[in-house]
Amino acid sequence: MSVSKSSADEIFHWLSSMNSTTALLSWIGMLFTYIRWYQGTKAAERKDPMFKANHKNDLYLHRYGLQPWIAVYALVMCILILLFNGWFVFTRAGPWRMALELDDPPIVSDPEIGSWVPTFVSSYLALPVFFLLVLGYKLIYRTRMVPLDEMHFERGIVPEIEEPQPTTRWGKLLATIF
Repeated sequence: MSVSKSSADEIFHWLSSMNSTTALLSWIGMLFTYIRWYQGTKAAERKDPMFKANHKNDLYLHRYGLQPWIAVYALVMCILILLFNGWFVFTRAGPWRMALELDDPPIVSDPEIGSWVPTFVSSYLALPVFFLLVLGYKLIYRTRMVPLDEMHFERGIVPEIEEPQPTTRWGKLLATIF
């Protein structure tokens, strides 16, 4: 991967950019999950007036005064940082293209900015991969988001979910693999 010092620096930049993108995606997932959990506890409080008294020692240890607004702020900031992580590749003067064709001259890197096509790929490649994985999981397992009033907050009680048995060959093959 490394022939000279400049290429080693470039590769390190690509890897660190991809690492920061995936870290931001995981933070976005955690913040979204926390906000849903917070909304679920609020819905349970509205449904059952004794909910707060029954769960004072376990659930309410994880709720703080300025929530959910701090979590919403952090979620918005993570999304903005994720979207504008490699934004300079769109504002750079000159033709913008994702790949070279056979008769194109090679891209000459600007020593101050670096190569911008790999920067675009390393900054934004994780986004479609993440959404394809989530969408694929949702389509294969046919899961749904649990409504707020159906959330369970009791310790030791796991709701039973009946999974449908596959009927086609392809479905049975996927069921045995996964």
